[in-house]
Amino acid sequence: TVHIQRDRHLRLEEQSAVIGDVVSVPRPSSHIRNQFYIAYGDLVYTWRYPSVFIYFNFSPKGAVALMRHLTQQLNIIKIPFDFNVLYNPSSYGRYDSGILRIKKDSYELVRQVLQTVYAENESHFQTNVPIFTKVLAPGLALAERPEKEFRFLEGFGMNRCKIVANALMEAHQNGDESPEARMQYILKQFEQYGIDLERPYLNPGSEDIYTPLDVTNGVTVS
Repeated sequence: TVHIQRDRHLRLEEQSAVIGDVVSVPRPSSHIRNQFYIAYGDLVYTWRYPSVFIYFNFSPKGAVALMRHLTQQLNIIKIPFDFNVLYNPSSYGRYDSGILRIKKDSYELVRQVLQTVYAENESHFQTNVPIFTKVLAPGLALAERPEKEFRFLEGFGMNRCKIVANALMEAHQNGDESPEARMQYILKQFEQYGIDLERPYLNPGSEDIYTPLDVTNGVTVS
C-alpha cells in the first residue's frame, strides 16, 4: 500500500481524483527487498535483455560511500540502473554485498564511473568475487543476466549453479561419479546451453566487451 498526499504527489490535473480513478504516482527512489536496500536511477527503464550485473564485495562503510557517489554519478550521465546493497551490516562478507544492474550497451560509460569511484574507495573492497563472474578489479566482477532462466527472476549465480547441479545429478543417476566423469557431465551441460566454460559470465554467442578497470597501483586487471 502506498500512502500519498494529493498536493504533494499528484499532478495538478489529477488532484481532484476520486476513488476508482487512475492516477500517476512517482515511485519511491528506493526500498528494501530480500535483505537488500535498493536504489533506483532517476531514468525509468523497463528491464529486458540484454542487461548486466556488476557485483561488489565491500564493507558496510563501502556500501554507504558507493551508494552515495555511484548513484549520483550514474544519474548525472543519465544511465538507468538499480543498485542493491545489503541493509544488515552483519550480513556483509558475502561476495555479492552489492549488485548493480545496468543495460549492456551502457557498460563502457559505467566503467568510466566505476574507475573513479573504485579508486576513491578501494580500501573498502575485499578481493574475492562470485564464482563464474568476470573480475573487473579485486572485489568487483561482472556477469550478463542469463537469457535462459530456470525460474522467474533467477539470479546469475543460481542459474549457473543449477547447470552444475543438473550435471552432477545426471552423473549420479548414471553411476558415473568419478571426478573425471563429473567434470565431463558438467562440460556437456554447459555446452548444451551454449555457454563457454572459459567465459561462463557471458550468454551464448555474446561478445566479451567488458574491459576491466585499471587498479590504483597502475596494474591492469586481466
